[in-house]
Amino acid sequence: MEKTNRDKVADIHPKAKQKLDSRNTKLDEGSQFSENIFNTVREPLLVLDQDLRIVKANRSFYPGFCVKTKCFH
Repeated sequence: MEKTNRDKVADIHPKAKQKLDSRNTKLDEGSQFSENIFNTVREPLLVLDQDLRIVKANRSFYPGFCVKTKCFH
């Protein structure tokens, strides 16, 4: 199995792997936190990409705009 960049760094310096793992955990926690906020906002929200395509919609968007869940993907 091919080594990832993180594995290669870990081979070079074990403390670097610890730091990477710690930061990845914090990123995952932050991502989950923002996802929870996004989904609990009562107002309809959309996230659009640079071409104005819908990337994500919160739960309030679907009933408010009479759209079936995830039909726009």
